[in-house]
Order: sequence, then structure tokens, then C-alpha cells
Amino acid sequence: CSTTCYTTCQYGHVTTSLTPHLLRYSHSSKSLSNRYVHLTNYSVNKFNDAYIKNEDEAGTESHKWGLKALWQYLQVAGQDVDAIKNKIKNIIIKTIIASVPTVTSLSKSHCKYRHTCHELFGFDIFLDQHLKPWLIEVNISPSLHTSAPLDKHIKYGLVKDLFNTAGYLVPQTPTRARSTATSTRGPHSGA
Repeated sequence: CSTTCYTTCQYGHVTTSLTPHLLRYSHSSKSLSNRYVHLTNYSVNKFNDAYIKNEDEAGTESHKWGLKALWQYLQVAGQDVDAIKNKIKNIIIKTIIASVPTVTSLSKSHCKYRHTCHELFGFDIFLDQHLKPWLIEVNISPSLHTSAPLDKHIKYGLVKDLFNTAGYLVPQTPTRARSTATSTRGPHSGA
């Protein structure tokens, strides 16, 4: 089995708890009944009255951010973003290495040609108060549903890169391709 590990820490979204203390977990037994304190799952949090939607890919004033916005936020706060990314990449790589025997076995039994089988995994990583990453779970079918412009921005790039990695050439978005073509031809090209 051939396994390609593609980790960039580039695509993804960040969900935060709906507590007044952003990203803070509570050990108090008083908070056990408040499911919004402990869970950062968008599917749960979107029903909370305190949930703030994010329509901007660079926004950090909501409960769902783009991963790029998190990296910029941490950079401005003086954190070593490259070190955090490397720790996350190490978790992802070690997790994939641990899964190779199972994936190899399943590929051999279900795939006629081993190089035509591709899988997208979604890694849920938790950053604690010291910004140490912890693996929460690996999703074998991460949601590609887009319910907001932020989702569309993140997931378009992810799917495009996934297809390009698998050997398909996915063009730029029509609006980007059109503006690039116009700027390269010039206003008087006659096209």
C-alpha cells in the first residue's frame, strides 16, 4: 500500500466554546450540565443563543474561525505558530503511521488498484491553555457541507488540493480565473 501524507495546517476551521472565557475549559462540577461549556462542536453550538456566526474568513470575533485566522491571532499574541504547527503535524503523521496496517488491509480487500483509492481524514485537535495540541478524534468522513461563506472558502481550497494531490487538475475558481485572464491580457487586448 502506498500512503501519501499531506499535512499543511492550512485548511480547517476553529470552533471555540461558548463560555465568556474563550477557549477555557471548566473543571467545576457546576458546569457539567452546560453542554456548551465543554463542546466546541459546531453542530451543537449553532443552536445556542450566544453563538456568534462568522461570515469573514479572517474574523476572530465569532465562535467559528478559519485556521488561517487562528495562526494570525496567535502570531500577533507572540506565540510560536511554526512550533504549534509542527506539533500538530507530528500528531497527524504519527496517527497515520499507526493506521497503515489497517488501511493497507482494507485497501487490499476492497480496492482493485491500490493507487486509485484516496481518503480524506479530518483531524480534530484541541489546543490546551499552554497551546499543546491533543488529538481528540479522526473523522473518516469529515463534513464537506458548506453553510456559510467561511465554509465555502475553506472547503473549496481543501477539496481542490485533495483532487490535485490525487492527480486531477482542478482549475481556479471561475471568478479568479476570469480576473487573472483579464489582467494578463490587458484592457486593450481585443479579447
